[in-house]
Amino acid sequence: MKEGLVSIVIPVKNGERFLAATLDSVRAQTYTHYEIIVVDGHSADRSVEIALRYAARVIGQQSLGLAGAWNEGIAAAQGEFVAFLDSDDLWAPRKLALQVGYLEQHPAVQFTVTLARFFLAEGAVLPPAFERPGLLETAHVGPFPGNLLARRSLFAAVGDFDPQLAIASDVEWFARVKDLGIPMAVIPETLLFKRLHEANLSHGALSQAVWSREVVAVMKASLDRQRGRQ
Repeated sequence: MKEGLVSIVIPVKNGERFLAATLDSVRAQTYTHYEIIVVDGHSADRSVEIALRYAARVIGQQSLGLAGAWNEGIAAAQGEFVAFLDSDDLWAPRKLALQVGYLEQHPAVQFTVTLARFFLAEGAVLPPAFERPGLLETAHVGPFPGNLLARRSLFAAVGDFDPQLAIASDVEWFARVKDLGIPMAVIPETLLFKRLHEANLSHGALSQAVWSREVVAVMKASLDRQRGRQ
């Protein structure tokens, strides 16, 4: 059976500190039929140079925000499948192999997610939201683009990430997918490792306030859609 091409979308803006390690985790994948699309948000550091060293296709971002970068990556994707990876996160080596294998064996399933685990970057201070005991040691199933592998056709059916949302565009997209009842599956292994550090988009006090406001709006819209169907 011919292996399906995976388009890996990696947004970056001034991400030279962790980008090479992130791309190393892509290069370490046991599934090797992929293309890397780095969407660069006008970085002033060596991010583009590092991406090109890994034979990535680099796109200069024309839109704004993380949602815009994801959308531009989807538009440029040539693969049957689409995956996302933040420029500071890591994948386990079997991440793509397990997800592609599942989707190829289950044609009705449109996407899979995996378990994800947070870890603290060297020298970083633990954000207050992660100070609950055991949180770093626990794997989660969450609405993270980094643990998603989807058929590219799914984005035509569901739509893009909402660029009007500063932080919660991924949560909103997953909510739309859930409300549509699209078949999915969870791969019960920890295959995404999310790095915590001082430059994370959503961990500052102001970002937390925006996050809370946006998530409340997303949940209300989801409830309205569900009531409308009933």
